[in-house]
Amino acid sequence: MIIRDATLSDAPDLLRMGELMHHESPRFNKFTFDLDKTGKLIEFLVTSDNGIVIVAEHDGNLIGMLGGMVTEHFFSRDTYACDFVVFIDPEYRGGSTAIRMIKLFEQRAKELGAKEVSLGISTEVNTERTANLYEKLGYMRSSIGTIKGI
Repeated sequence: MIIRDATLSDAPDLLRMGELMHHESPRFNKFTFDLDKTGKLIEFLVTSDNGIVIVAEHDGNLIGMLGGMVTEHFFSRDTYACDFVVFIDPEYRGGSTAIRMIKLFEQRAKELGAKEVSLGISTEVNTERTANLYEKLGYMRSSIGTIKGI
């Protein structure tokens, strides 16, 4: 298993995994999946000075991704890293892949001057299991999100 920074040539596989995540998520699968919009976000994150996209590669195939960016808090010039997506193909979950991707994400965030890393859980897939993993890595639960369809 190779954990590495993504490149633009990874975009088709990142889009494929994005569609898999979208389809699996009971929260997100009720929304349309816009390939063009998602592709532009991938391009922005991969090429931006503040973007971080980490991938997991197994036997030449991408099976995981963690994408986010370093940005300022709305109230401060201090920066933090936040994720947009953490996804591992269901067939490869349960090992060390997520841990290794998170560690590289943290390293890149630190290199970009972030003072903290914030990882969310918004797909409604394995929420408690994911939260427990994050806590084992030193994260703490710090917010409660609520949603309501209208």
